[in-house]
Amino acid sequence: MRLFNSSNRLCLFRQFCLCALLALGCASCAKQTGGKVVAPDIPIVQHKMAFPNPVVVNAAIVPFQDMRAEADASSGSSVTVPVGDVGNVVARAAEQAFAKRGMKLEGSSSQAEIRGQITEWNATVEGGALPVLGSTAALRIEVLNPKGDTVYTGTYQGTRSSEFPVISESDIRRSLGIAMAEAVEKMADDSRLTQALQ
Repeated sequence: MRLFNSSNRLCLFRQFCLCALLALGCASCAKQTGGKVVAPDIPIVQHKMAFPNPVVVNAAIVPFQDMRAEADASSGSSVTVPVGDVGNVVARAAEQAFAKRGMKLEGSSSQAEIRGQITEWNATVEGGALPVLGSTAALRIEVLNPKGDTVYTGTYQGTRSSEFPVISESDIRRSLGIAMAEAVEKMADDSRLTQALQ
């Protein structure tokens, strides 16, 4: 008995071609990442050592400045940068990081001020059989006393690295968010900075 006739072989051939096209399309997705994406959510987690009752801190966070240099794609990596309301997105994450640690920033006329600069925030994709998606974020933070004098300065970095068979825009945005969350949480965990606010 012949299990495969010509129509069966044609059907299998069409399925093979379709799979090959899909695989080729997926491979091109990984190579075409880069450019710009809307600034992602920054996933700040609950701190295990948070104050049991909120501590009111007489300070305010102003929108961070975007001080990033233009991305250099000459290395052959595919570079993606977040755009949009980047300064406010990161400043809100910073305020949330303090809140997750039990510190409520409540400014007044005699408040201290937290100013930040975003010096790096991008994702790169290194090609290969299994592309590697890496994200980096870096902040420079200043604490100013009510007189406007700088009383503390700190720098904080965060990174994220993952391997994907196919890298989508949502993967890139998630990676960017995690990298910036690490930088922001290091800021909120800096005891020298929090002491400067008191």
